[in-house]
Amino acid sequence: MKILNLYVTKNLLTVFTGSILVMSFIMMAGQLIKMLDLLSSGIKFSSFAKLFILVLPETLALAMPIAMLVSVILVFSRMSAENEVTALRASGISLWQITAPGLILSLILSCACLYFQLNLKPNCKYFLSNAKQNLLLENPSMIIVPGSNVNIGGVSLNIGERGADDKLSKVTIVRPDSESQTTIFYGKSGFLEIDDERNIYYMHLEDVRTRIVEYTGDDQIKIRTGHQVTTVFPLNVGKLINNNRLRKKAKYLDFSGLVGRIQVLDEQGLGSSRDRNELLFQLNQGIVMALSPFAFLMVAMPFGFRSARSETSVGLVISLLVIIVYFSIVLLMKNFDKSSYAYLLIWLPNICFVSYGIYALRKITRT
Repeated sequence: MKILNLYVTKNLLTVFTGSILVMSFIMMAGQLIKMLDLLSSGIKFSSFAKLFILVLPETLALAMPIAMLVSVILVFSRMSAENEVTALRASGISLWQITAPGLILSLILSCACLYFQLNLKPNCKYFLSNAKQNLLLENPSMIIVPGSNVNIGGVSLNIGERGADDKLSKVTIVRPDSESQTTIFYGKSGFLEIDDERNIYYMHLEDVRTRIVEYTGDDQIKIRTGHQVTTVFPLNVGKLINNNRLRKKAKYLDFSGLVGRIQVLDEQGLGSSRDRNELLFQLNQGIVMALSPFAFLMVAMPFGFRSARSETSVGLVISLLVIIVYFSIVLLMKNFDKSSYAYLLIWLPNICFVSYGIYALRKITRT
């Protein structure tokens, strides 16, 4: 048994290592592109490296369960296809003994993911948010990026191009004047005047065409157009940067923070409030995601043992389908995070996967 356990463990760890490296690279690719845009905006490389490190815990928390799923399906499907499982069972070794190394590895990964999900990940996300805000304070002009929409002080801003010396072109500003009226400004060109001390932008626009859209009570729309040679818009960037710093959002709270805030709401008699439901959802979601390596192991083993071919592509397709189903359910539940029973429904993927795994393995052992 010792030789068998070492053999299975070695194969699992080898595939797991390769899988987690590939998955981490894929997940980090999108983040790297965004951070490279910040690097091109003028931030220091040390700040860039800090942001990169703060993104790693969330990436690993997602990559470890997926790597566990891929390694279990590939290793056991290969053993099944090469009749190794058949030979072991003929020797009197049960499937549970064969999969014992996988069970131990999944429990170790679940403990690691529990720390990542409920401690390291939320804290790093909070530090990452503050780090980005600090970078904006150091270089407020990073907020305005050509081709993207930015909301500053209730005004929606879009810039087509931004050249040297903060020269602007193709500027669109949408300003809600009231519930029934919105003014849209189209500036052909202009420039930015930046007040670093007060964190205020003065946007000077030239050749401005205006469109005033008014919604009347009888569901009709009146549009008035106009033209201005020049106009100036003051934009309070400092208010935008510091808007959400006073109170941590639920997604930034670690385990002790979530439990503490839930207790405070209970003491205030808000035991059924939407805020408490959101906190309970975040807490249960972290635990569910932490236990996903074990859930993935249970659902992967039947697929692996039933495989009659050793082609890697078959195992990868099965892994992809399982991942899509699991995370689709989790993302669906996120839309109801403030509902009364969402924190219980988030357990459905794990319960279904483990139940199916136990049922399928028992069925296989009887054949």
